[in-house]
Amino acid sequence: MEADRQLLDSIVQRRIAHSGNSFLRRHLDNANRKNTLDGRTLRIVKRGNLHIDLAVGLSMANSECWRLNL
Repeated sequence: MEADRQLLDSIVQRRIAHSGNSFLRRHLDNANRKNTLDGRTLRIVKRGNLHIDLAVGLSMANSECWRLNL
């Protein structure tokens, strides 16, 4: 959940960009966010029965880059 919040923060702060890949765009469009009660973390959830695998992968990759200080 922290990785998903970190991805949202990176996108809002314009610290992450992508090439316009249609598959990534579709998977991000298929994703909804579910906030936790405290509002500090969130989770990427599917909108219906649609694929969000690339959105989840981007979240994990972004988190790992921040962890490694890249």
